[in-house]
Amino acid sequence: MHYGILFALLALVAWGFDDLFIEKSTRKLGDAITLFCVATFGSIFLLPFVWTEITTRNFWTLGYPLLILLLATIVTTIAALADYEALRTGKLSIVEPIYALEVPITLVISLLIIHENLTNLQLTLTLLLTAGIFLVASKTLKQFKNLTWERGVRMALLSASFMGITNFFTGLSGRLASPMAANWFIYSGLALVMLVYLVVSKRMAEVTKALSQHSKIIFAVSSADLIAWVSFTYSASYIPIALATAISEAYIALAALLGLFINKEKLKNHQLLGLVITVATAITLSIIS
Repeated sequence: MHYGILFALLALVAWGFDDLFIEKSTRKLGDAITLFCVATFGSIFLLPFVWTEITTRNFWTLGYPLLILLLATIVTTIAALADYEALRTGKLSIVEPIYALEVPITLVISLLIIHENLTNLQLTLTLLLTAGIFLVASKTLKQFKNLTWERGVRMALLSASFMGITNFFTGLSGRLASPMAANWFIYSGLALVMLVYLVVSKRMAEVTKALSQHSKIIFAVSSADLIAWVSFTYSASYIPIALATAISEAYIALAALLGLFINKEKLKNHQLLGLVITVATAITLSIIS
């Protein structure tokens, strides 16, 4: 199987656990502390692997690659804060379907900016996969009748919009630099932004307390996040960014499958239909790509 597909599938699995851990950690520690810990972990862990690359003069030369990396960091910061807040305050059954919007947003941006074309079959399957993800994640379609009144919805919409942009710029950054260096740069930028915020707001003592009392969940969310983003960036360096996004975004279907087989949960008819669509299109995309 193509490396790009393998990395996309690895990102799929990691993101399935990442959202679960983000929900748990943000409700215990808050958005800022969780994001600071995740970003700092990623920055420190990746440093030995990128040291040679980032210590060269070319890496820091003000130009196209560095500007893209800076833009990716800014967009990721906004997307991550909105994502964490949506998962902290909203219901997963409401928030997760909205995240399916990431796929068409990434697709459109990739098409407009770098003219990254998918075949007609790939495009059709990508849009079908998005619909399948939406159906799987929706406990009931009636829940969207009063969507604007649900907590976390506005943040989820903001997160999906910026995360679609983040997917594109992260994937592009991994091509201009290397997947490891691109993620190190973004993680380091995130860590620096959150460090300044926590110092100014005099909350660093909370970080120390969180590390001592909740080290397991911090390690879990940091590891899952790191594996997901590095895998996605490697995937996007082999296959179209929109395709890597579509396949990895199917983690929502994975969560549904885990609930079905492990927790003995029952899925409604539209969720079963969405599950079949998602799994079938993801497999088909993987084979034809």
